[in-house]
Amino acid sequence: MSTSEPTSTHGLQKPRAAVVSTRRKALLRLSREATAGLVRGASTALGTAMVGWLALWFQQH
Repeated sequence: MSTSEPTSTHGLQKPRAAVVSTRRKALLRLSREATAGLVRGASTALGTAMVGWLALWFQQH
């Protein structure tokens, strides 16, 4: 075996930091989408409650 031959596959594999970074980005994106969905749902519920309250108020007055 000569010293110029590679003895490991380090150059052929993705660095661990890159794999962790990709997973972290995916989790952050999922978290951001989930938060946006919760905010959208809460605002829809609040808007529906306000419209219902206004409709009842106008019926009584």
